[in-house]
Amino acid sequence: MRGLRLIPFLLLFGALSWAQALYLGAGAGAVWERRAPVAPHKEWFHSDRPATSFFLALPVEEGTLFRVEKLDLPRDVSWQGMAWEARLSGWTAGVDYFLPGVWGQALVGAGVGAYRLDLAAKTPPEGVEDTRFGWYVKVGEWFTLTRRLQFAAEVSYHRTNHAGQPQLLTASGALVFKL
Repeated sequence: MRGLRLIPFLLLFGALSWAQALYLGAGAGAVWERRAPVAPHKEWFHSDRPATSFFLALPVEEGTLFRVEKLDLPRDVSWQGMAWEARLSGWTAGVDYFLPGVWGQALVGAGVGAYRLDLAAKTPPEGVEDTRFGWYVKVGEWFTLTRRLQFAAEVSYHRTNHAGQPQLLTASGALVFKL
């Protein structure tokens, strides 16, 4: 059983020796939900809680990264006429492409993932919390600060298969470390 735990580390070590670089990033930002059930009168509802993300990316080839990201997107849901604070906690995998940018490197990316809806309640109602498939697209720009440190400014659009087909737009900033 302990041998099975070593497999992810060996795969990561092998990928690092092949790629010769690894990008680690952490960021936060704001979230807007299109036609949120808790604010039906607004086209875009802004959440007052921040979104967070952490990612690991490996270069596939020049100008292309494979990114695995853990993110938490705040979302309020309506259940039986009541508003509940919640979050979409997702694991995504995607590909980022870099292009010449205005001040840095422009980024275009897309991917898929599993998004879990978690309610901020001690005893949430049955059948509300679940994990569903989703996808995202993003654009942004990465700015070089030092040889190993970059700042990433990104705008992402996430869509999941939860009830109501939520559509979330995030604007975030992140620090990216190149190892």
